[in-house]
Amino acid sequence: MPSVMKTLKYYDDRGFSQLYIYPSDKNSVNKIFNSCEIVSIKVPQIFLKQKILKSYHLFNKSRFLYFSFIYTFKIKRIVKNFNPNLIYAHLQYMPLTAYFLFQRKKPIFVRYYGLVDTYKYIANGGFYRFEENLIPFRMNFSGYILVNDGTAGDLVALKRGVKKEKILFLMNGVDDYPILTEKEKGDLKNSLNIRKDKPLFLFLNRITKLKGITFFIDFLKNFKERDNVTFLVIGDGEEREVLLEFLNSKKIDYRYIRYVPQGQTYRYYQISDLFLSFNILSSLNNPVLESIKNNTPVLSLKRGFNIDFLNDYIFCYDDVEKMVEVAKNYLHLLKNNDEKELILIKERLKEFKKNYIKSWDERMEKELYFIKERLKNV
Repeated sequence: MPSVMKTLKYYDDRGFSQLYIYPSDKNSVNKIFNSCEIVSIKVPQIFLKQKILKSYHLFNKSRFLYFSFIYTFKIKRIVKNFNPNLIYAHLQYMPLTAYFLFQRKKPIFVRYYGLVDTYKYIANGGFYRFEENLIPFRMNFSGYILVNDGTAGDLVALKRGVKKEKILFLMNGVDDYPILTEKEKGDLKNSLNIRKDKPLFLFLNRITKLKGITFFIDFLKNFKERDNVTFLVIGDGEEREVLLEFLNSKKIDYRYIRYVPQGQTYRYYQISDLFLSFNILSSLNNPVLESIKNNTPVLSLKRGFNIDFLNDYIFCYDDVEKMVEVAKNYLHLLKNNDEKELILIKERLKEFKKNYIKSWDERMEKELYFIKERLKNV
């Protein structure tokens, strides 16, 4: 999803009232900007443990009923008389509450998320049957789904019976970045004590399980040529110590930066030879798009639905073993300075930028038009 706060501010500036709901460990409501309420709803932690969702049994039925009724009642009690134009929800919980909570004339706009297990089990036709029977009814009659990762839209339409005209798919917008000179690149590498003649692989993301830290560690374990690479890790999160302890225990050559302002990340993409992404939700996440925008090749875990087109532009594979093999081959290209093949790889990135990546404003204008058209005469 585009930056939550940036998106909320965008619509607030244009006179829309908004409600953003997410499950949390406490109940709270905060008003921001002119007419936007951020609501957190206390939810039993067991209902947030995604790995339990693989099996379809009494637990999942109980979880469904909880989010359909008790969760909905809590939202109603906290929000009271607020009747916003736009409603967003965290993860997949809004579809569960849409019909019960918002029986009104204004349509609902849901930012839909799914998890890798969700995609896998729904695709096989055996996941959340009880929920699936109700969601098409709710969404077809009461709202629209906004997706940005290229994965949820077709899957929901195909497997959950939601009409395609109810779904808007737009990749996140990425604005242009300044281009570093060779001297600026050299100075930045020197400041990090990185050898100019040693390939640099970048991981820039939150260091959490959802961002695939377990896969990253598996990759490092199996990448036998890792001594020939410097790894630049940028980010923070609950798995930070796990990752750093592993890097230190294996004496891997790495540099770690805990935080880089969003407007400065481009500098690190541009000094890197390869960007690594292990996101378990989507291969079309923001860091991947930003890397492509900075013309830095991407090696990504393939996650999503109907994204085979990515194979024409980046290295995108279903498993870590294949990623290791490709990293080894790519390292060989760098060592041999195979200009012909390296130029071809970057030309594919330019083609992707031309065909798919829009600026933030261009992307939001399309979404705004979609929403305005559906708010007419209501």
